[in-house]
Amino acid sequence: SSRQWPVRLPGWLHPLPSSVAMTAATLPRSQISISHDVVVGIDTHKHMHMAVALSANGGWLGSLQLDAKRSGYRELISWSAGFGTNPVFAVEGTGCYGAGLLRHSPAR
Repeated sequence: SSRQWPVRLPGWLHPLPSSVAMTAATLPRSQISISHDVVVGIDTHKHMHMAVALSANGGWLGSLQLDAKRSGYRELISWSAGFGTNPVFAVEGTGCYGAGLLRHSPAR
């Protein structure tokens, strides 16, 4: 089961940089020119993950708490598709708690 709630970001996070600036530091050079319409940041934990979706200009779109298992990963993909057609994902903890999420990502 998942819960959504408004997320209040700390003041030092505003204003957010453009999506190109955010993705340029992490994407291969060949993908930087791709236009992403939503940025999904995921904070991973042992039993659940927290996702926040931002528009390309940094506006808050929504948040989702999901179980750290296959059903939660499917829910995340479905949920993020509701915000745009070309999302980019930023995942914290890819070597530990986020490893399962990455194994089940559609971009594998």
